[in-house]
Amino acid sequence: MNYINNKKMIIGIIIVAVIALGILSPTIIKNTKHSLKVHKIESQKKSFLEEIEKQAKEGKMINSPFKLGESSVLITKKWGKSDILKDEDMNKEPTKMHPFFMDLFSDGIIPMKYRSKIYSKYDTKFEITDENKIKKITSVDKRLEKLKRDELTNYFGKPSIEGIDYVVYRVGEYQLLFNFWHDEEFFNTTRYTILSKDSKKQIAEIKEIAKLAKEGKVPDVPIPIGETKNGVYKMMGEPEDKNIPGLTLRYKNATIEIDEKTNKVIKIMPHESFYQASFVTVKNTLGKPYKEEQEQKVTSPVLTYRFGKYELRFFFFTESSSNPDLSGIMLSEIETQ
Repeated sequence: MNYINNKKMIIGIIIVAVIALGILSPTIIKNTKHSLKVHKIESQKKSFLEEIEKQAKEGKMINSPFKLGESSVLITKKWGKSDILKDEDMNKEPTKMHPFFMDLFSDGIIPMKYRSKIYSKYDTKFEITDENKIKKITSVDKRLEKLKRDELTNYFGKPSIEGIDYVVYRVGEYQLLFNFWHDEEFFNTTRYTILSKDSKKQIAEIKEIAKLAKEGKVPDVPIPIGETKNGVYKMMGEPEDKNIPGLTLRYKNATIEIDEKTNKVIKIMPHESFYQASFVTVKNTLGKPYKEEQEQKVTSPVLTYRFGKYELRFFFFTESSSNPDLSGIMLSEIETQ
């Protein structure tokens, strides 16, 4: 009897083991493949990536003791005043300019309270919130230049977001955004930025904008795409700016474009909105856009999404940030051929 019971027990254990192996095998295979890819990375690069990952899990950046969310006062206390653009910097040869040169140049034309804290000595840049908290940290450590795009993916796995010249990976509670210089064949890392995960408020903001877009509407504007010109005047009154040529109506809270043939609204761009979301938030929330513009003539990214017969464009502030904040949106009717 004991022999039969033991035999049944062994068979039961084998069955459970087979089922468990079947369930876990995809994970085991995935982890094994990942380990093999990591193993192929040169030891020096691997150690550097391990350092990046370790710091990122704590909300920190290499070469910096400061953490996202901390007071920016701590930076000044420990490192002193941040860099400013000097006249001699403008006269240097391009090859001798620091990687943060363009960041300093961009910061020089915006109000002081919105400027980044840049420390070229430490290859580190901090972007600060209105509450004087550290919002983003960027590094241009020279060791980054040796990291290829595929090596990053081999180490961190599949990116959560990727574009022509950037990728984003999730590391613990944070996100790492890597930017590349490329010649259409070789992609070399130029800088990386650590970001907090998107907040519920940011995600909700983007979802609400997308929800309204599907109905031909935008936040804080009472009229939809397709409304008549008379309907606009009835609901919003006389436009504030009557000097704009054509059928463009400019109000305090929105610019509205009317089609000459149909006399109906075909485009709405709201003005007075204080967005919380950023470039990465939009892509994380809405996924791959219909179109992403990042050309030389475009000074900041523009993301275009399509919802039925409507096209929604997201615009971002023109700044040196790797992850610029949302500056505005525009909803229009898709032109039919």
